[in-house]
Amino acid sequence: MTRDLLQNKAGGQTIRAALAYGRSRLAGSGSRSSVLDARVLLGHVTGLTREELIVEEGRELSQAEWQRFDALVERRLAHEPVAYLVGEKEFFGLSFKVTSDTLIPRPDTETLIEVALGFCRELTHPPRILDLGTGSGAILLALLHACPEASGVGIDRSALALDVARQNARDLGLTERAHFVQGNWAAGLDGPFDVIVTNPPYINTADMTDLMPDVVRFEPAGALDGGPDGLDPLRLIAPDAVRLLSSPGLFCAEIGLGQAQAAKAVLKQEGFQAVKCVPDLNNIPRCVTAEPPISGKMEA
Repeated sequence: MTRDLLQNKAGGQTIRAALAYGRSRLAGSGSRSSVLDARVLLGHVTGLTREELIVEEGRELSQAEWQRFDALVERRLAHEPVAYLVGEKEFFGLSFKVTSDTLIPRPDTETLIEVALGFCRELTHPPRILDLGTGSGAILLALLHACPEASGVGIDRSALALDVARQNARDLGLTERAHFVQGNWAAGLDGPFDVIVTNPPYINTADMTDLMPDVVRFEPAGALDGGPDGLDPLRLIAPDAVRLLSSPGLFCAEIGLGQAQAAKAVLKQEGFQAVKCVPDLNNIPRCVTAEPPISGKMEA
């Protein structure tokens, strides 16, 4: 069924026909996720789950539903991320609200969550967690949800991002354990914290233009651009992180491809001990971890 024919109808398109239309248009634009994208967008419009879309594939859409779906397909054709179109993204088994003021949580970051969570569970007291550059709050809130005795603070320079984080905390019932503060990384913050986590900007400035259109056109550049070698934010964070980390304690930062050795050097220079890199499921070094200095002495 052509787009013109569908648009000329005042409703009456079935779910099956709408999905076929969405898949066809998105695939024709080169999308590699046309089937999933069409299903997610139509599910958002109709309020139906994936299973319900299958069971009710013969149901006719109202004119309003069709117009909303068609409008979302058009925006997706312009590379606007699906997460922004539907206003949410699943991460670590939870649903988080996201907007263009926040970075979209990605599966890569679950490596950082697993490492930090493992350390939290070894502590004999309720962990206190600091999340630097919290954005939507996904990292901190995922940790608090998985570790019911923990509490934490999320810092971000964007007031709009913090509004999203606070909404996510409310939705997950975590407002009593999650506190969000506007600030410049950890400058002026008091500790100590048992775990400090961060997913800072780490894309090399020169590589920003090579990112997928979905990312470079729509996601906040300030949450992506990490300077000439991608490690400028880590250099800013490290001095305060080493000051704020309790002993025992763990610092965890997500890093990009090829940054492992340089990131480890940054942390060692600040006096961190036991600096390591943890690979993701693709065996790519994804998370650099470190422990606090011993008696204030730098690692040899």
